[in-house]
Amino acid sequence: MGSGSDNPVQLTIPLQYWGIEVATQPCASELDCESPGRQSSHAVRSKLPTGINARHSRGCAYRAGDCSCKPRYQAWAYVVRDGKKAWSPTFASVTEAKRWRAQAVAEAGRGRLRAGRRVTVREAAEAFLEGAAKGTVTKKGGEPYKPSTTSSYERVLRERVLPRFGSARLDKVTRNDLEDFAAELAEEQLDGSTIANILMPVRTIYRRAVRRGEVAVNPTTGLELPAPRRKQRPTASPADLQRFLARLKRPLDLALWGVAYYTGLRLGEILALRWDDLDLASGWLRVERAWDSGARVYGKPKTAASRRGLPIPSVLRDYLLEHKAAATPNELVFPSPRRDGPIAPSTVWRRGRAAAASAGVPWVSPHGARHSYATQLHDDGLDDFTLTQFMGHSSIVVTKDVYTTLTDEARRAAAERVDRLFS
Repeated sequence: MGSGSDNPVQLTIPLQYWGIEVATQPCASELDCESPGRQSSHAVRSKLPTGINARHSRGCAYRAGDCSCKPRYQAWAYVVRDGKKAWSPTFASVTEAKRWRAQAVAEAGRGRLRAGRRVTVREAAEAFLEGAAKGTVTKKGGEPYKPSTTSSYERVLRERVLPRFGSARLDKVTRNDLEDFAAELAEEQLDGSTIANILMPVRTIYRRAVRRGEVAVNPTTGLELPAPRRKQRPTASPADLQRFLARLKRPLDLALWGVAYYTGLRLGEILALRWDDLDLASGWLRVERAWDSGARVYGKPKTAASRRGLPIPSVLRDYLLEHKAAATPNELVFPSPRRDGPIAPSTVWRRGRAAAASAGVPWVSPHGARHSYATQLHDDGLDDFTLTQFMGHSSIVVTKDVYTTLTDEARRAAAERVDRLFS
């Protein structure tokens, strides 16, 4: 109360904010009161909760008291600052409509819900991609999106998401719509991890839309997606690795694949290496950056944990010294001979495949070489903490669950150990 004032301050809040409407005309029937703008005290006596309306199909005789369809349900929440209601998509059940309304009322109370903004999925996607490219739209922690991530999101949205949802209003897409979309992708024999990646930019767009008040409910929350199939990524045995390396005739190729197999670096990290990042005398290298081949720019490594130091084995040190002696002086360890920047990833793959075919060994990609590195160190007994540091992972779970594989030798050793134990 103000000082010296005997009159209390009165604050008027529309009844609609609390989910209450006052009808100025009596309804002809309870069903009639379920249409928008006509809900009254009859709604209290109806089977539907306040703020939930039934949507009947055309031709249904519900006004005559004889419903012949399976109605869907729509909820609303009153937005005080807009002076009108925000409407939900329609749902198959009252429970879903109630869930939407509960979240919408909460968002309206926080001032984060707007009514009547007809933003389409395409418009929201274009705004997100433009902001991500400019750096005005960032990740949760304020970090900008990498050009490779933005490019990947743009491709997935253009090829998969927008043809299906582009013209739909952002606030009308439901969780069921997205789960149906995921089921259709699964019918195309796409793996669960691929489906999750396709929906990743959709999740990002909706998180942003919730913050901006463009939608009340995030339909990507609680999505049930097909489980990813656990893939056994090919790794190279020590014998196959030696046969493969023997077929690499260029010192650059031998040094590059040596770095891949003997340090476990990601290909983008390998291509970004400078000679100043390597201390060949002490046998140590530093990972400070990564090459984005799509955008042709250097950027930060994948995660904060990816900035790391690793030992250089003596065999790799010999490969690097031979390559440095034969190469034209350049700050890059693996420069392109034709233009600024490192050698093209496609060239790395092409020469690697040719060497594997010539050696008569299975082809193992640069990322497979990374798995081989982790597996061999794990089998040799390197502790999990150090292995996680060397791999540049933020979590030991990723290292153990994804990057280590039980080799044939380790499997046989384990079998012999079990046999000794129980014999």
